Amino acid sequence: MFEIGKSYFFRLATYHVVGRVEEVRDGLIRLSSASWIADSGRLSRALKNGFESEPSSEIEPTGDHIISAAALIDAVPYNHDLPKEVK
Repeated sequence: MFEIGKSYFFRLATYHVVGRVEEVRDGLIRLSSASWIADSGRLSRALKNGFESEPSSEIEPTGDHIISAAALIDAVPYNHDLPKEVK
């Protein structure tokens, strides 16, 4: 379902993360260049323009990250550069 090498914004049961899909296997999704999105700000604007451009967003890069598909609520393609700095 997820395209390897593409970036997505994931809403999980207890938090949100954005990152590039590297592998999907055994109910797990391995991401690179990932960031925890502590606060997305206005989600529609953040998805349109990128989380870094949203004034009230809070971002914490985590690097490599593995998420459980069982915790996944939904996902949206993320067509922007992935965040690299804490905001």
